[in-house]
Amino acid sequence: MLGQQVHGEAFKLGLDLDVSVSNALLALYADTGCLAQCLKVFSLMPEHDQVSWNTIIGALSVSEASISEAVKYYLNMMGVGWSPNRVTFINILATVSSLSLGKVCQIHAQVIKYHIADHTTIANALLACYGKCGEMDECEKIFSRMSYRKDDVSWNSMISGYIHEFKVDMYSKCGRIEYALRFFDMMPIRNVHSWNSMILGYACHGHGDKALRLFPRMKLDGPPPNHVNFCWGLVRL
Repeated sequence: MLGQQVHGEAFKLGLDLDVSVSNALLALYADTGCLAQCLKVFSLMPEHDQVSWNTIIGALSVSEASISEAVKYYLNMMGVGWSPNRVTFINILATVSSLSLGKVCQIHAQVIKYHIADHTTIANALLACYGKCGEMDECEKIFSRMSYRKDDVSWNSMISGYIHEFKVDMYSKCGRIEYALRFFDMMPIRNVHSWNSMILGYACHGHGDKALRLFPRMKLDGPPPNHVNFCWGLVRL
């Protein structure tokens, strides 16, 4: 691989210890999907700057298998005294929606703390993140605060979030439970509305046993059951 040849030449010349050269190698390995090499270069660097941290976090954010590692490096970055910037937050927000809503809220709080929330790219990243979690109320708040800063990405994120929610609700109400379940299972995080739609969909179409089986799953993986779950779901069983 050409990148490894360039790396070898840099090593021979002693340039691999230079931060800017190491950052270029990090970016090269990250762009070509060579995560192991990327991590190796990072670990051998005598010092790291903002670019180094952002590059390694971005590289780890691409793969679902390394999402937890991306969060770990994000926390390590702040632990050694570096403050996250727009690039950092865009990278980390791309990953946390598949972990937990709590993590999303924590990162959002840090976005506000570092006074970056007003940037369009960050607002769009938050819209995409909350949309994937099914938290459309939060998306509405962010979207409404964007005013003139809304762009095509902002509108598409809102549409995508609502379409996903609508599909689960629509398919469960019209009896196409298998379709509803497919979209439901694709959601990284389900909110109360998503769970309600699936439980009521099962209950209203003669699948009371499956509706009941969702309750323990909801208690384990989702938000606490609310009055809608009990008052509507159980009446239909």
